[in-house]
Amino acid sequence: MPVALHKALIRAWDEIIKNPDRWYVAVSGQSIAQCPEFGPQLFNVDGGKFQNYSPEITEDLIKKLQSLYDFFKKIGRLPVQKDVHGLADNSY
Repeated sequence: MPVALHKALIRAWDEIIKNPDRWYVAVSGQSIAQCPEFGPQLFNVDGGKFQNYSPEITEDLIKKLQSLYDFFKKIGRLPVQKDVHGLADNSY
């Protein structure tokens, strides 16, 4: 199941890159349906690369998630220390 979900996210990301104007309303969860012209201003923040929607797990993302995990561990919200890098898997 996780592999199928990940592949679906990759296909969706590819479609957004191919024709972003078609998908802005969907990406917004229909919240800009009345004003779709706001789509490029809200969602195209990196010149059409849409890296913020990429399902790939990057080193920068791992560092951010590890920092967040460490914070929650420090304030006592998580019981054990984990290495987020060991959980990341882009093999599919």
